[in-house]
Amino acid sequence: MWIIKQYKNEFSTIRSSSDSQTATSLFARIILFLTALSCLVLFLPQEASSQRNDILEVKALKNDIRSRFSLSERDLVRIEPLIDQEGRKLIKTYIRFSSDEPEYSSRVWDQVIEDRTGFELSLAPTLSKRQKEAVRSARYRMEKKVLGYLIDDYMNLLVQVLDLSDFQSSEMSELFASDCTKKTQLISLRLADVPRLQKELDFVSEVTEITLKRIMTVDQWRMYGKLKENSTPIA
Repeated sequence: MWIIKQYKNEFSTIRSSSDSQTATSLFARIILFLTALSCLVLFLPQEASSQRNDILEVKALKNDIRSRFSLSERDLVRIEPLIDQEGRKLIKTYIRFSSDEPEYSSRVWDQVIEDRTGFELSLAPTLSKRQKEAVRSARYRMEKKVLGYLIDDYMNLLVQVLDLSDFQSSEMSELFASDCTKKTQLISLRLADVPRLQKELDFVSEVTEITLKRIMTVDQWRMYGKLKENSTPIA
């Protein structure tokens, strides 16, 4: 944006300059400004997209997956589009639940289930067993990162709203991390039986809520209840 302002200021200076400046010079500067503006429009969206994807460390992930599963160049070319596609979907999920007010709720897990189901259905039967395992591993790791970011954002909100102590913050962060691990494992295990999966997820949430109540003071628990009333419940 500084470049745009620089050229705008320069353009204004040109317009107010003395008549001794030639029309050719003025025209050249206008062309230069328009060229710079076009370049910004062309490249900034790509740069922003690259920065968003970088939070998942996709490039490093691909290299690690290639080494771990002994993938050939042909294997990697085959699965790269799938990894990139899932990465974009997970970024959208993160933005959805963190843009306005950070959220770690049943809605998050509904989205995880929906996305996992869609991902499994998208795996082409022509993929080899090794290729499928590599893509699943890559997606799982990206999903884990996104859920971790959501928990961090949600904890930052709770620290501010509930005025949590360092001890409480640490205990609750560990609790949410445990809650997340249990739920992701359940989804991997029970994805083919969603009704049973939902019941088991609800049970994990209930246990998490009981522990949360023990960590908070009476006033904090009351405030936490009001916070949940104005948003989607955590469990």
